[in-house]
Amino acid sequence: MTPDPHEGRHHGDNRQGVGHILMADIMNVNALDPAQQRAAAATGNIQLVLAGPGSGKTTTLAGRFVHLVGQGVDRTRILALTFTRKAADEMKSRIAAALDLPSAADMSVATFHGFAFRHLRRNPQLAGLSERFQLWDTPQQRHIFSSRRMWWNEDADILEIIAGAKERLLDAAGFAAEIQPDDEVLRRALEFFRVYENALRDAGAIDFADIVPLLVRAMDRKPGYAAAITGAYDHVLVDEYQDINPGQVELVDRFVAAGVSLWAVGDDDQTLYAFRAADVEDELLCAEFQAGKAIAAIAAAHERKIAAITARLIRLGLITEDGVVAEDGVVRPG
Repeated sequence: MTPDPHEGRHHGDNRQGVGHILMADIMNVNALDPAQQRAAAATGNIQLVLAGPGSGKTTTLAGRFVHLVGQGVDRTRILALTFTRKAADEMKSRIAAALDLPSAADMSVATFHGFAFRHLRRNPQLAGLSERFQLWDTPQQRHIFSSRRMWWNEDADILEIIAGAKERLLDAAGFAAEIQPDDEVLRRALEFFRVYENALRDAGAIDFADIVPLLVRAMDRKPGYAAAITGAYDHVLVDEYQDINPGQVELVDRFVAAGVSLWAVGDDDQTLYAFRAADVEDELLCAEFQAGKAIAAIAAAHERKIAAITARLIRLGLITEDGVVAEDGVVRPG
């Protein structure tokens, strides 16, 4: 079965269903609480909202979308990115309802992989792909090894090791350069990675972890192509930013570098997909935000959560111990 590039693939996800959580959290985005309103309406080209579980992160993102439209931004020039198709569909329905739209068809709300895959399908040659390239699913991936009688017996799944490397923008050669001489498991993984990489190339196929990095590399090789993609939007909104991986950060960076405004919401104490390449410490507070324009925290009934966030912001030098806003501009709930 061909994998759905619009759906995030996160093996081992132990959540109780994205759809269930979102449905339980549905609220009118026009009735945000004061902290959510501040976050949704914050000014500045780069915004990070830190918020705990149950504090309405997705609702606040939908509120941000509605706020921008209310400020005169064309809704077709806002790109909202998330990690699962179910979350993207739910976000679309919330925004369409809040804007009283008969359809959400003209809104760009998608998963990272769905957004990137759509562009690869439109212009595969720019990414070095054939017109009819294949997206391989897990059975096809595993067949590469079983057909060669290569057996992997370590606890970590070899496909997850390879995917994690790819999502850090590493090919087999780059992966080899990172391996410590005494790491026998990863040195053996490298043998599998090389075979896997060659098999995909020979078949003219890609896997799920290739999708975003391929688009990023194509944008870097072809500035005109990058300009066409980033120039379609004035604002990028990112949900569940703690789950972003380095390849996805690079994609977001291309928009920021082109002058597109960035607004993201995430929980720096929680990463649901940590077994992939997402790295909270390295990626949640990434270069844009550290340089950055503002950090907002949604408080609503999460005082202990806010205390932990505040302690971290103090450690990072973003605010002082008496709560004074650091010079790079931190927005905090009153």
